[in-house]
Amino acid sequence: MANFNVIAAPSLDIIHGDKDQYLEIEKKLMEGMYEIAIFSSATAVEECFSEWGSRFSTLFVGVHVVAIGPRTRSALLSHGIEAVSMPCEYTSFGLVRYMDQYKGKKVLVIHSDKGSPVLKDGLIDAGFSVDELMAYFLRKHRGDVDNIKKAVLEGVVDVFAFTSRMSVESFIDAIEMPVERVFGNKIVAAIGAPTKFELEARGVHVDIVPHKATFSDLLESIAKYFYKQH
Repeated sequence: MANFNVIAAPSLDIIHGDKDQYLEIEKKLMEGMYEIAIFSSATAVEECFSEWGSRFSTLFVGVHVVAIGPRTRSALLSHGIEAVSMPCEYTSFGLVRYMDQYKGKKVLVIHSDKGSPVLKDGLIDAGFSVDELMAYFLRKHRGDVDNIKKAVLEGVVDVFAFTSRMSVESFIDAIEMPVERVFGNKIVAAIGAPTKFELEARGVHVDIVPHKATFSDLLESIAKYFYKQH
């Protein structure tokens, strides 16, 4: 893989989910109300462990656990929960297609308050009964973009890489510059389709979207793009 000189800035703050909702979902899990539980991120896993501690793995005994991708599966395994299935495409779109084989099941979706509506809406449209646990809230991180703004003004940025829809919103709002000035003729990479759509909705052309929505695949796609160009 190519060596990158990275300029990074945090775009989001993570806030633990509502305790009352955790209690409600815990009660339903103990009553065996869910046949399937979908974890949409490794962060969702860690926030659930933060809330439930040693009870975490016990709550999901007998539940068919689905992980959106390999990082989420690894996080689950680290807490004693085996994700018995995972879609080939690590996105909300891929999850909806994957879940078609389980139609009619009672599903718990565990994600952030800013999770793509594609997953919930797609499952409901497909005939699933869906509950949600907002395991954490995402809020825009203020500041810390001065180094990126300086690099943009100096013309030293070759590629912008975005890892979520909200990181797009947070960055563009924080940098306080016209998108034409920021991105110009630069290469823009999005980790998945929802992120790509958010960028395009804000007038930003997207050049790179990896087949699998993981950080490593995003970096590999960027490296391959520049290798082909040169």
